[in-house]
Amino acid sequence: METETVTELIIDQISSQEKEGATNEIMKMKNRKKYVFSDFYKFKGAKDVKIKSITSYVIGI
Repeated sequence: METETVTELIIDQISSQEKEGATNEIMKMKNRKKYVFSDFYKFKGAKDVKIKSITSYVIGI
C-alpha cells in the first residue's frame, strides 16, 4: 500500500481471548479512498501482553 494520509480511523471491533486477539477497522484517506482491514495478534502468553506475531489483511473499498 502506498503512503497516504489517514483522515479517519474507525475501530469497529476488538476481540481478545487467552493468547490471541483481533481488530476490525476502517481507514478513510485524504484522497477519499477507503480501506477495511483486520489485524490478528498472537501473544506470548495468556497474561503476557507482549506480541508474538501479527497478521494483517487490507482491502480497498
